[in-house]
Amino acid sequence: MFGSDAIYWEVSHQMSSKKRDPGLFGAPALLKGEKTAAYDELHSRVSSAINPSDVIEEIWARDIVDLSWEVFRWRRLKKEGLETLSGTPVTSSGYMDLLEKIEHLERWTTIAETRRNATLRELERRRTALPLTLCNRTRDVEDTELEAIEPKLIATFPPKTTNNAA
Repeated sequence: MFGSDAIYWEVSHQMSSKKRDPGLFGAPALLKGEKTAAYDELHSRVSSAINPSDVIEEIWARDIVDLSWEVFRWRRLKKEGLETLSGTPVTSSGYMDLLEKIEHLERWTTIAETRRNATLRELERRRTALPLTLCNRTRDVEDTELEAIEPKLIATFPPKTTNNAA
């Protein structure tokens, strides 16, 4: 491990109670100026809340973190665009260009939120499917009508006779 991968692994390892393999997911896709420590904090908190039980859930946890990070990124860029719009005089064409960019940011935010929420629903569905299936199977067994079986005499022995001859 070199450079940012080594730092990412150290911070992640210290912040998470579960060991993560940085080779499995790679370093996060952060832009210049975005803080690795903030991403790692988000990853740690999401992982703690989800508590992944296997690699599938670890993948979903990473997806949820990455999509949440994207949402934060798009909102931050939208805020910066709006601050530019309100702080400086803008021509009508510049105004329209900026509004178009903000509209794109809104769409990207909605797409990332939708994907993140779908991943959360899939995680929940996966976690509730097995217990529900087991519950239904148990109910099926319990609801099965059982036939009462009367005990049968397998063999009879001749009665004991007493000898009263004297």
